[in-house]
Amino acid sequence: GAEGHVFPMRVGQQLIGLVVCGPRLAGQRIADELKLLASVTLKIAALLYTLETNTQRAFVLYVANGGSKIPRYLCTRAKALIGNRATI
Repeated sequence: GAEGHVFPMRVGQQLIGLVVCGPRLAGQRIADELKLLASVTLKIAALLYTLETNTQRAFVLYVANGGSKIPRYLCTRAKALIGNRATI
């Protein structure tokens, strides 16, 4: 609308955030600009999702490998989650 635009940051059906662009001082955004903003928003969402997934994987590997003061049952569960890839 006249007050700006909101672009959803989605990965599949999961909404992970929004990019909100306020109104332009010089007037309305053109269609090409809106397409570019939508495309960039999707790429940012994919990047954030990948970073979060990598962080979670690193934590599971840390636990599986018996990280600092991790209870043995958690190490066993983490190893079961990642199978034979339990080494960093």
